[in-house]
Amino acid sequence: MCCPSCGKTWPIRDGVPRFFEPDYYWGEVPEEEAGLFLTEVREQGWRAAAGRRFADNENMRLGLTDWQRASWLALLGLPAGAVALDIGSGYGAITEAVSRGVGMLYSLEAIPERLEFTRLRLEQGGVRNVRMVQGTGLQLPFMDESFDLITVNGVLEWVGEWREHGSPRDVQLGFLRDIHRLLRPGGLLLVGIENRFGLQYLMGGRDHSGLAFTSLMPRWLASATLKLRGNYYRGRAAQVRRSYRTYTYTQRGYRALLAEGGFASSDFFWSEPGYNQPYNVIPLRGSFAADHFEHRLYEPSQSWRRGWKRSVKALVAKTPIVDFIAADFVIVAEKAGAPGGGSWRHRNWARLRAGLPRLPNLREPIFALSTRSFALKNLIRVFDAGASAPGVMLRASTAAPDSVDALNAEYRALETAARQYRDLIEPGFSMPEPLGTHMIGSFVYAAESAAPGRPLSYFVFSAAASDRRQFMARELARAVGVAIDIAGMLRGAVSIPTASTSWRELPAELRRDGPLARLAEEVRAQWEHERDAEPWSHHGDFSIENIFSASDGGRLSVIDWEHLVRGAPALYDVFSLLISALPAVEVGGRAVHFGSEAWIERFTSVFFDRGPWMELYRDLLLQACRGLGVPESQAWPQFIQCLVMRANYFMHRGGRAQFDHMTFLRVAAELRERFLLPG
Repeated sequence: MCCPSCGKTWPIRDGVPRFFEPDYYWGEVPEEEAGLFLTEVREQGWRAAAGRRFADNENMRLGLTDWQRASWLALLGLPAGAVALDIGSGYGAITEAVSRGVGMLYSLEAIPERLEFTRLRLEQGGVRNVRMVQGTGLQLPFMDESFDLITVNGVLEWVGEWREHGSPRDVQLGFLRDIHRLLRPGGLLLVGIENRFGLQYLMGGRDHSGLAFTSLMPRWLASATLKLRGNYYRGRAAQVRRSYRTYTYTQRGYRALLAEGGFASSDFFWSEPGYNQPYNVIPLRGSFAADHFEHRLYEPSQSWRRGWKRSVKALVAKTPIVDFIAADFVIVAEKAGAPGGGSWRHRNWARLRAGLPRLPNLREPIFALSTRSFALKNLIRVFDAGASAPGVMLRASTAAPDSVDALNAEYRALETAARQYRDLIEPGFSMPEPLGTHMIGSFVYAAESAAPGRPLSYFVFSAAASDRRQFMARELARAVGVAIDIAGMLRGAVSIPTASTSWRELPAELRRDGPLARLAEEVRAQWEHERDAEPWSHHGDFSIENIFSASDGGRLSVIDWEHLVRGAPALYDVFSLLISALPAVEVGGRAVHFGSEAWIERFTSVFFDRGPWMELYRDLLLQACRGLGVPESQAWPQFIQCLVMRANYFMHRGGRAQFDHMTFLRVAAELRERFLLPG
C-alpha cells in the first residue's frame, strides 16, 4: 500500500497496512522517531513541529497544512448540518478542511499514530465536530444511509492491495458498494485519483507499481512485468513476484465502475496540478479543459518557454484530447433519490438563487473552480451548458477561519468601486456588477457579473514575437488610459481604506542598505511634502492579469477590486501595470527565461537602458503623467515610493514577488541617473 500523503509504500498483513515494520517509515518520520515527533506536536503545536520536521520537503508541508486540498468542497453547496466521512484521512489535512464545512465528520484511518496526530491538530485548532475512527476502508463500521458526503482521496487505487483474494476491480467494486450503502439518498462521493492514461504516464512517469508504463499495459502484462522487474517498489525493497493490483482507469472505466457500484451519475473534473493540489478543478466536458490548457500556456510564468514541446502543447490545446490525457481527476458521484430530484449541481444552484435572486436561471449549471495554495477564497465560474463564456462569477470562502471576513471585505470593496463607477457619465472601461452575497452552510458566496473576453496577458503572450512590442504599445496605452480613469473615479471616495504608514517604509531586509535607505527616506519626505491635500485612490492590483479584453477590441474590463488603496502616489496603478508586463519583454531580440536574473534584466531594460522597450515605457509613462497632472520630475520619486509600497504589499500577500520588488529597489538605487524620465 502507498501512503496517499507522502507516496511511501508499506507492506500489508491481514488486510491492514503495516506502517511500523523494520526499515519502513511513517511518512517522512522514521519509526523510532514517531513517538518523539508526537511529543513535539503536543509541546510545540502541530504546525511548528511539522514545519521544522518537514522544512526541506515542500510537498509534505503542503500536504499537511494547505486547506485548499479540499478546494472542491465549495462546489458542493452542502447544508450546515451535513454529515461526512473521510476515508484514509492520513495526517488530517482534508479532515480539518471538510470539518469546517459540515455539521459532523467522521475521520477513518488505520494507523494509530496518524489518528493521534490528527486528533492533536484538531484539538489545537479548536475543531470539535470530528469523530476519529480507527479502521480500514474494507471494514466500514457505520450504519446504512449515515452520510451526505464521503471523501476518498488517493485511496481507491490502493484498495486492490488490501485484500489478496479476488481481482482488484472486484475489491474496488465491493468498496464502492459499501460506500453507496452508507450514503443517504442524493449523497455524494468525492474521489481524488489518477487517470490511467494521464499525460504523466504517457511521458514515462512511474505509476503506483514503481515502474514506467505499467498503467498503460494490459493488466496481465503489467503483472508479468512486475514479476520480472519488481524487486523494488517506489525505491524500497518489496516483495517479488507480486501481481499488479493498483488499478486506475480512464474516464470511461471509472464511469463504468461507479455505475456498477450503484451510483446514478458521476461528474468528472480535471484536477490540476493534481488531486492533492486541486487548485484548478475544470469540468471535463465541452471545451473547458482545452481552454484551460491553452490559457495556462500563455500565463506569465510560462511565457518564456519555447521549443517543440511548447508547440505540441499548443496543438493539443486546440483538440479534445486534453479530456482524455488529464493527469488527475476529481470525481463527484451521486447516489440516486435526492429529495426534490435533480443533480447536485442543480440543487446547489437552486440554493444559491434562493438567496441571490439576481442570478440567472441556468438550464444546466456547470462549475469550474480556480484558487491557489493557502488562498482565502475560491473563484467559481458558472456556465450554462453549451456556453463558452461564464454567466456569473462566484467568490467562495474557504476552510480557513478568517476566510469569511476576508471575502466580505473584498465584496464591500467591489461595492464601493461599483458606486463610484455608476456616477461616471461615459466610462471608458467596464467592471463587474456586484450581485449579492449568500451563505450556504459554512461557506459564503459573493456573486458578480462576468467580465467579457480574456485577460490582457493572454493576448500579450499569444501574440507573435515579431508583433509583440507593437501590440503592447497599443494595448498598454489603452490600459494606462483606464488607470487614469480609475484614479479620477476613485478620488474622494472616503470609504476606501488608507494604506498603512508602514507600507511607506523600506522592508526590514533593506534598511541596512545605506544608500537605498537614504534614497527611500529622501523620496518619502519629498512625496509627503508635495502630495495633494486630497489623496489619490487606486485599484491596488492593476495588472495585465486583471484587465480583460474582448477579441473585437472593445472596452477593457477590470476585475479583482479587493485591494483598493487610498493614499498611494498618483502613478501607483500605472507602475503596477508596467511591472506586470515585464514577462513579455524581449531583451536583445530574445525572450529571456524566468528567474531572478531574468527579472533584473527585463526591469533594467525598460526603465534604465536605451532601446525600443525603454522608449515604449517612456511614452506610456508620459501619457500617464499628462492624464493625471503629474510633473515629469515627480515620476522618479513616485517610482521609488511605488516599489516600496508594492514590496510591502507582496510581503503581506506572500509569494516570490516581494523578493523581486526588493531587488528592483536595489537596482533602481544603483541606476537612478539613467531613469527613463529626468528627476
